[in-house]
Amino acid sequence: AQEAGIGRLAEQLDAHRRDAQARDPKAHLTAQYNALVRLREAKAGGTPLTEAERAFHQRALTGVLAELHDALDAAVCAAYGWPVDLSDEALLIRLVALNAARAAEEAQGTVRYLRPSLQAPAGEQLGLTGDTGPEDGEAEAEDAATAARPWPKEGFAQFTALRDVILSRDGLWPLAEISRAFKGARPEELALLLDILSGQGVVVPVGEPRVGWRRG
Repeated sequence: AQEAGIGRLAEQLDAHRRDAQARDPKAHLTAQYNALVRLREAKAGGTPLTEAERAFHQRALTGVLAELHDALDAAVCAAYGWPVDLSDEALLIRLVALNAARAAEEAQGTVRYLRPSLQAPAGEQLGLTGDTGPEDGEAEAEDAATAARPWPKEGFAQFTALRDVILSRDGLWPLAEISRAFKGARPEELALLLDILSGQGVVVPVGEPRVGWRRG
């Protein structure tokens, strides 16, 4: 239902932009989105719209464009279980975590195609994960779990490194043990990133109060 709702909003958005261009040849996509930026700036207390800008907004129905984008943003946030009023920084953090989660899935053989009928190879069964073999894979996981490694400085690399450690074995990972797996990582920083990863289903928090995390 959520996917269908997002699809309908995307179709309405595309139709609205095409209609605006049909009404006014000057209302190309760049002009429409420049107008949208100005509208939001003015509503936020910035420089008021000029007469020419107001005239363009009336022809292109920029207010409708803003409403459609707001509705689409809200629908996408709801689909991911995110608050709709996230700051740009908080949204970026969640997108980085989501990217890391998708990369982990693809490494295990699960690919979430946007258009499966066109993109998925013939005969592929989506949702299946690869099996590396119980004995060799478990031995490698134990080695990876016990070897401390430098804590990356870049955000995406931090998510990836943290994800790889949690996914390296089954069982509970207390925060103290996770901290020992990285050189230079602060426990409070790790806890924040783990909470974000848990929101994406990559890891699962255990206990209240929290006693640790396990892989999702």
